[in-house]
Amino acid sequence: TQLVFWADPKQKLEGPGRIRISKRLLEYANITKQVILSGGNGFFYLWSPGNYKKYEDKLKKLRDETMDEMFETLL
Repeated sequence: TQLVFWADPKQKLEGPGRIRISKRLLEYANITKQVILSGGNGFFYLWSPGNYKKYEDKLKKLRDETMDEMFETLL
């Protein structure tokens, strides 16, 4: 689960390059010991490794289906 809709402007910098993420947000996103950080479109996203893998798999499937449709159209 992405935390993009859960942005919390009240969070403060904890130190150089560090931010604290509330326990509530970490629990919602199922983030425990490891986190995947990705960025794009002016945002950064925090993912649990399991949820990120599911997201990648879904994107790969969509890409493969789209490519198959494109090739069928060309033939």
